Amino acid sequence: MKGYIYRFKYQLLLLLDFNMKLNLARYPHFYYWIFPLVVVTTFVLFNHSGIPFLQHLISPPINREFGLVENLQLVMIALLVYVSYRGISSDKNLVENIGYGLLAAFFVVAFLEEIDYGIHYYEYFYNDGVEDKSITRNFHNQPGKLFYVRQFIIFTMVLVFVVLPLAKPYIKQPFLRHFCADRMIVYSFLVYLFISQLARRLPQFEVNVNPSLKGNHQEFEELTSYYIMFLYLYELVFLKGKLLAKNSFKVVSSG
Repeated sequence: MKGYIYRFKYQLLLLLDFNMKLNLARYPHFYYWIFPLVVVTTFVLFNHSGIPFLQHLISPPINREFGLVENLQLVMIALLVYVSYRGISSDKNLVENIGYGLLAAFFVVAFLEEIDYGIHYYEYFYNDGVEDKSITRNFHNQPGKLFYVRQFIIFTMVLVFVVLPLAKPYIKQPFLRHFCADRMIVYSFLVYLFISQLARRLPQFEVNVNPSLKGNHQEFEELTSYYIMFLYLYELVFLKGKLLAKNSFKVVSSG
């Protein structure tokens, strides 16, 4: 246990290390489920603690976008952009580099979506923090679209973080094997499910609800999902290396 505590402290420093040296092989349980479980569960409990300081830390009254959970989401998306960028290399196939470039662009758009394209910052400085609900702030939270966006994300997570890792021993095709994550990521997905249910069920027991985040329990799910995506992308870029030979479409990945 002392080793995990030490590793937790050390990892906080490594988050600032742009070499991204995560020792997933040596500490898989810490990275894949202990760290996200402890951190995000703590955030959920803070949010329902009834202690104003802790609740405002998670989501302040002026706007939840300025809270710890929302801003950690931005940190994780920024890391996803960075890792995608690191996936581009001169010794890789052009198609593979284009793929990582498009992925980086996708996460840049996701970052802009999360900050409402800067609208809530403008409102904070020029409109006394009053949120204008009459304007379109982003795409993914629009009525009629949010449900389908969430269903697509959940379906993709089940496929990539559960089905493919568990099926990897039976997959012989090297191209597909390359995209099969370590089976430990299944534990990460179980953490996601636990966090989802915890955030949804606590209000039903009449525990203290943070008015600033009322009805937005999915913010804790999103933070966990971004972390899982980061683990997956980190594995692809830093552990598996290149997929294709530089000047051909021959698969060189060992999976």
